[in-house]
Amino acid sequence: MQSCSDRSLAGSLTGRGIYWLLAGTLENKTAIVLMTGVTAAEGYVILGATLFGLLAGVIPAVLTYRTEIAQHL
Repeated sequence: MQSCSDRSLAGSLTGRGIYWLLAGTLENKTAIVLMTGVTAAEGYVILGATLFGLLAGVIPAVLTYRTEIAQHL
């Protein structure tokens, strides 16, 4: 079973590869140049999404950890 991060990385690399191929084809046919590098904004989005996902997992885990189990038996 693949982890979510493996699938996310594979999807990201596949999308980048397709974009790179299409940008190169478009440049050759029309002389329109598209940026194919990674920008700082993309890095911020990845960092923000990672931190948001971390919080979305940690907050319920901490609340569950603090729950008294004996009350629910």
